[in-house]
Amino acid sequence: MAKLKPSELPEEIRNEPFRRAEISFFDAAKNLPQNWFVLYGVTWYLKIKNNTWSEGEADFVIISPETGIVVVEIKGGRIGRDDVGWYSIDRNDEKHRIKDPALQAAQCKHNLLRYIKSISDFTNRFLPARHMVCFPNISENDAPNLIEIPREMQILAEDFDHLEQVILNFSARNYDNSNGINKKLTPGECSKIANILKPNFDCPNRWSIQAHKQDIIMNELTEDQSYLWDIIEDNNRILLSGPAGSGKTILALKLINSIIERGGTVLVLLPSVALQYYYRAVINSERMITKSYNTDSLDLQYDDTIYSLVVIDEAQDISEDRWLSLYEEYNIESAHKFLCVFDSNQRLSKQGILCPMEYLIPLKLSKVLRNTKQIGEFSTKFYSGDRKCSIIGPDGLKVQYSALPSADLFPHEILRLINHYVFDEGFDYSDLAILFTDNKKTAIKKALNSKNNFGITFRSIPGFEHSYAHKSPVVLAESVYRFRGLESKVVILTGLDNLENDTMWNACYIGASRARNVLHIVAVKDTITVLEDYLHT
Repeated sequence: MAKLKPSELPEEIRNEPFRRAEISFFDAAKNLPQNWFVLYGVTWYLKIKNNTWSEGEADFVIISPETGIVVVEIKGGRIGRDDVGWYSIDRNDEKHRIKDPALQAAQCKHNLLRYIKSISDFTNRFLPARHMVCFPNISENDAPNLIEIPREMQILAEDFDHLEQVILNFSARNYDNSNGINKKLTPGECSKIANILKPNFDCPNRWSIQAHKQDIIMNELTEDQSYLWDIIEDNNRILLSGPAGSGKTILALKLINSIIERGGTVLVLLPSVALQYYYRAVINSERMITKSYNTDSLDLQYDDTIYSLVVIDEAQDISEDRWLSLYEEYNIESAHKFLCVFDSNQRLSKQGILCPMEYLIPLKLSKVLRNTKQIGEFSTKFYSGDRKCSIIGPDGLKVQYSALPSADLFPHEILRLINHYVFDEGFDYSDLAILFTDNKKTAIKKALNSKNNFGITFRSIPGFEHSYAHKSPVVLAESVYRFRGLESKVVILTGLDNLENDTMWNACYIGASRARNVLHIVAVKDTITVLEDYLHT
């Protein structure tokens, strides 16, 4: 039996659906020779220059005197290649473009060798290394689709019965030695390299890598969404509701895209400039017009256009008077299709009146997928609706807290957290959002911009898309309410102090539900205590 690291997989790892192909290889690799090391889930962080770091991950690394170092890239599911390039097909039969697996494995191998040499005495030692790709769900009959990768470099379904010989045959290529130097690794060198790499599932990989795998699950339509999509497509007047993270906006965007592809025109009414930026980033078409419905002016400027579709998102706070004016102002009754989307959290609905002028078909979502389970469970503690939420997102990091003795320390702590999530956990600056829940946003932003030593610029949404012209890194800093309907991989939530309880609960619900993978709350100790007491009631 091979020396596997980890020696066994925790049950929660085996239950993750995106790991099925990797687990198949792990179980087959147990039968490799006992002097072979098989490392699953190897990550490394290689300093390139100054403070720039490169992160990498290898699905499997095999080390032995007979094979040298073999990096194996695993691709599960239905994989193929056409005239455009490589693709995978998901459970909804949708085709997704992927990178060349062999090229990924080759780059991984080269970076892994650089990493080994950067932290050990192997600097001047030739390290025999190869890379292979494994397609556990592909048989040799499918080989014509994979013709660009040599057959001997591939590990296919039928190769699992003689895995050792397949790896030996490939790794033995070009090992003949013309200058008389023994290039093969010694058993001691194999052990040393295995100890350098140290995969460990008790200590998860960097959260940026985990977040990428979590996103694979969260980006798929739930059964709820797939079922309702057919109804939405077939009907012209829809009232779509659900908790934050249940996929309301995903379905709205899907409908918009469907209408535009058929040559239609779409009007989208939204509460904030930030959400308009998001819609336009996803749907890049002149056939979609976005406008804000949040205006105090009732001097109507009538739009007589008959739209193929009108969408109103985040509609829970629209007053009855404003509804009446919107119907007249944008000729909504004449639109071929109308979709109204709102959050079903009754705490947020100030009016309790929705779309008073016509009967809409009510559709309700209840499964929260956009966040990890830990974040979804946290945010739904502040949810009050007529239907119980079901949290079906992947496991992730528990909600993090920074309990500070004084609000004066907020800027320092936020800067420390940014540094931690970028340099320690491997996220990009663009993956972070600092969300404020009170009126101190401007003051804290000024303090952040003046006190940081990292050269970071903090911007609101309207200026954020232009920020890449600047040499300094940019982090989004925005009001939690202006960020409604949007999301970020990492949310640092602050400004909860000195709020009335109901206001705090609403802020926690909106702010927490914006986080996909990591939620970190920064507040004074007393506020954290109040929050934890509420969560445990």
